[in-house]
Amino acid sequence: MSKNIHIVDIETGPRDRESILQFFDPDKIKTGNLKDPQKIADKVAEAETEFVDKAALSAITGEVVCIGIMQPNGKRVFLDATVEGERECLEVFWDMARPVQAYGSSEWAGWNLHGFDMPFIIQRSFFLGLPVPAGIMQGRYFDRRFNDLMVAFTCGVYGAFQSLDTVARFLQIGGKQKDNDCTGATAHQFFRSDDPAKREKGFRYLHNDLIMTRRIAERMLGLERLAPEDIGEIPAIDPTTPGPHWNTEGPYPIARAKTINRGLDDGVPIRQA
Repeated sequence: MSKNIHIVDIETGPRDRESILQFFDPDKIKTGNLKDPQKIADKVAEAETEFVDKAALSAITGEVVCIGIMQPNGKRVFLDATVEGERECLEVFWDMARPVQAYGSSEWAGWNLHGFDMPFIIQRSFFLGLPVPAGIMQGRYFDRRFNDLMVAFTCGVYGAFQSLDTVARFLQIGGKQKDNDCTGATAHQFFRSDDPAKREKGFRYLHNDLIMTRRIAERMLGLERLAPEDIGEIPAIDPTTPGPHWNTEGPYPIARAKTINRGLDDGVPIRQA
């Protein structure tokens, strides 16, 4: 197994309501034996609300708000689409993920990578008119460089699903932060907030997901265990106590993409820790 494995996880959010509702068809809502116009209207309204609430789960009605990457040495890169735009962040991701690069080919691992993250990134790239590098897909399957840890854990059983949090706790290597009110369903609200403290919680949430995924990859793929200080293990949230990944510029300072040492001549501002 290559040691040049990058961990990736994305956070997504809903598009604007008008863009979402153009894909909602009220005529397809099953109202059963309802005859009362008000009850029918309530049923349709309920379905519309549910459709909007789930918009972030589809690349058609949602968009990428942040891409978190943990490099093989534990350094974290956060491509923040809420600041720089989705297109620019996807371009940087593809520059890092393309099969043949000046700095060598890389492998990737993620949780439900084949079922969510990579399809979402690819479909949003199609929407934005961005070219998807050749070799990412091999027919109907992803190239072997892209490791889906959930598929490996469930042994390829069709339809089997386990959450990242459940498996991390099962393997006794972590879990979701109990002192962070940011969740997968609400993360986009934190990243899109104008409140620095709330945005910080979003980054901490994504960072913790990267840590759990890295620890699972170490266990399942036989990767070298990185030291806690290398991956920025996250302490309990306390704004008066800086964590190990903080510095004088803030917890996730702005950096230029070329500082990742990825062979990029230039790029969009990203957040790197």
